[in-house]
Amino acid sequence: RRFQALVEHLRSNAEVTLLRELAPHADSPARLKLIKKALYRLDAALDRPTTKHANLGAQALPVLMSAPDTDATRIFTFAEPGRAGAVTVVEAYFCMPEGLFRLKSSPSTASAFVSWTKTMAAQGRATMPASLRPRKLWEIGEHARRGKVGNEFSPDVLKQLQTPSSPPPHPVYGHELGGVTPYSVGELRRRDTLRPFRHGSVEDVIRREAQSRGGALIRSAAAASWLDKSISEWASQWGYDHIIELFLDCALFHAETGDKRSAKAFLDVVTGSENQLTRTQVDTFLAAFMQDLLA
Repeated sequence: RRFQALVEHLRSNAEVTLLRELAPHADSPARLKLIKKALYRLDAALDRPTTKHANLGAQALPVLMSAPDTDATRIFTFAEPGRAGAVTVVEAYFCMPEGLFRLKSSPSTASAFVSWTKTMAAQGRATMPASLRPRKLWEIGEHARRGKVGNEFSPDVLKQLQTPSSPPPHPVYGHELGGVTPYSVGELRRRDTLRPFRHGSVEDVIRREAQSRGGALIRSAAAASWLDKSISEWASQWGYDHIIELFLDCALFHAETGDKRSAKAFLDVVTGSENQLTRTQVDTFLAAFMQDLLA
């Protein structure tokens, strides 16, 4: 009766797509018949997955990414392929300070997922290279192993995923940005591409401290030394590896959406031959960002 009530609810609300997505989970001919009847009454067909989408492997399924936002927020949606065109849609929501704030999944079909991604791309999500999927699976595993997870993290979803123990290459390195002139920190801020580095609590603490030191004195040698120390503490608490991943994701997002100068600016910060060099570049960038914000 619950299944019948669900089908009737979807039919009464003309949820054709959801009815179609429900079909692979009808575990009896009677239940499948209910779905077909509901679709018929909506002047629609079951629309079984075509050969094009029925057996898509993971590398052929789209990966979506939201625009990076405040508190290092990045939302990724991808699909894990199953049998006969079925897929499990996974959403991973990364942010600071939680790390992996949300990990959830839902059943669907390959054809429905592909159609949904096209709709979401038209609403502002960006389609990423399929090679980003294993990179994010690794990042999911890293946060889970460290216990850096939020209230909407599902251990059951994690159990369904194969998370590599070492990081696969980040797909941003597949972009040719060698001849691109990067934007300055001020230009990035004016373009509103520095939102991921705006962390309210940290910003408030540094702003209050700067005001207590005279505000305008932020550019003096003594104030610069204080700011450098504050930035290093902030970066250490955040975690340099997490910051570097944010820079790489920001670079990829902007490269894929055609803003190569922003992409180049973010990628340059984390390009170095030594770990300490990269940390220094991160600190320098964050200090310049904060100085620009407080000016």
